[in-house]
Amino acid sequence: HFVKFCCRIQKGFIFFRESIMPFLLRWQIFGGKVGGALLKRKTRSRLAKFTVLGLLVLVFVACGILGFGNKELDTKKQVYQAQYSELISEQEKLKQNDEEIKNYEDYTKSRRYIENMARQKLGLVYPGEVVFEPDDK
Repeated sequence: HFVKFCCRIQKGFIFFRESIMPFLLRWQIFGGKVGGALLKRKTRSRLAKFTVLGLLVLVFVACGILGFGNKELDTKKQVYQAQYSELISEQEKLKQNDEEIKNYEDYTKSRRYIENMARQKLGLVYPGEVVFEPDDK
């Protein structure tokens, strides 16, 4: 009798496992409503709504961060452009100054400069040249 009882229990378990258990898993009774597919659909729907909402929030946050970063980059660009224009104007002034120095260097090497310095500093004159001085003394 024990062997027959065990076989019946085993056959009953196999019957339960193969036919009744999947049915219960698919159509769970939850709070007086049929749950399985309906519950899964509701959960999926809620999950999809939260996922879309989360993605939208993430997109808006990313756009805000990028927008703020872009604004900061624009202000830095303006500062650097102002510095660049100042440096260009300073470079032009230095080029003009360099040109003036070269012209003065060429002038100091000329005979005309030497004559002018000899007349002004040393009071030298050419032979036969007459010098007129004002009477302001």
